[in-house]
Amino acid sequence: MRRRITLAAALAAAVTLVAGGGVYVASEGESPPPAAATANLWVVEGAPGRTCDSTPTRQATPVGWAVAPPSARACSLRQAYDAARSGDTIRVRAGVYPVQAFAGGRDPATGNNTPVGASGVTFIGEPRTTIRQLIVGGSGITLDGFDIGGSGKDVALDMGTAGGTLRNSRVGGVVDNKGAIMGAPHQTIDHVDFHDVTYSGAGDVHGECLFITAPDHLVLRDSTFTNCFVMDVLMSTGVYDVAFGHVRLENNVFGHSTTGSAGATWAAYAFLVGSTAPGAGLPACAQNRDDAGAVWLDGWRVVNNTFENGVLAGSGNGCGLRSVWANNIGTGWPCMDGVTFTGNVGTACSRTDTPASPCSKASCPFGFADRGRWNFHLAGHSPAIGAADPAYATKADRDGQPRDSHPDAGAYERVG
Repeated sequence: MRRRITLAAALAAAVTLVAGGGVYVASEGESPPPAAATANLWVVEGAPGRTCDSTPTRQATPVGWAVAPPSARACSLRQAYDAARSGDTIRVRAGVYPVQAFAGGRDPATGNNTPVGASGVTFIGEPRTTIRQLIVGGSGITLDGFDIGGSGKDVALDMGTAGGTLRNSRVGGVVDNKGAIMGAPHQTIDHVDFHDVTYSGAGDVHGECLFITAPDHLVLRDSTFTNCFVMDVLMSTGVYDVAFGHVRLENNVFGHSTTGSAGATWAAYAFLVGSTAPGAGLPACAQNRDDAGAVWLDGWRVVNNTFENGVLAGSGNGCGLRSVWANNIGTGWPCMDGVTFTGNVGTACSRTDTPASPCSKASCPFGFADRGRWNFHLAGHSPAIGAADPAYATKADRDGQPRDSHPDAGAYERVG
């Protein structure tokens, strides 16, 4: 069923005539998308002056907004996804959208899982596209350019998409819950700002900005974590005898986690890798030791990250295979056999690491520019300058600044 704008709404909106006779109806103060932006389907909702179709028709050849027929403009992400085919692109117009569930995500309104259809579908949000809550499953789905959250006490993003990608987005604005749950293998998180997951002070709550329940072949890079309750990241399979295989953490900034609301005291750890022990099928070094959990890291690459407060891997013991922990700033990680440690500043596990002392939970002389304002660029006196091992350094830093032949440890390369 098609929803039409009223004549009064059309007159109140700004109307732009385009080549070919198409009409773009914009809400007040809004600009049309770039002419080069094309899609098989469009989504419009949450703003006046827009026409959408609840049973949209996919365009075999991607089209721009200005020439897209009204039938190609869906009213929700689910409607667009249900009409899409594998490999399609769906663009989402700017606006504030209520809860969106599709591709196997459970719809909170009905309690039922939504149908799983096409794989490899890419959703691209225009600037100022906000989704209050997003629940998605399926496979190979990409979410690009969304501000997800502000929904109160609901998890902002629940992404159980195998091989899914979240990039160029923001996730947060959650109270008494987790910011995001990523629950499938082979996921990529790229240039995402996780922020403001806080505690009201009522009840027994365990919140994180990001809870990863299926870390196998995870890529987490060029992302930031700010004002996260309890932890920035909790990574755990929830089962034993499973290696955390082939995880890549690169150029991330893990600001200190807190014990509650903004400005609250520091929590103990920002990043926790859950235990894989007891491990009947794992090496002895990764098995239970006196009821204390250990970890088994297989094919990990943890490079050029900034950890403002502690890292905990299992209960502080374990081992690895084909794994590298290099050029990071931070403390707390265990010095594990089978893991190459080099170029780190803070906890020193090798002669090529640089120890930092004295350190406490809320203080370590890393030489950040302004840690009180979550600015973890390096000041001129930082021991991280030139401390990285060039053999493992990322080509560019968190800001996209190229690293030189004497690279710095942490997510940021000192400029000037």
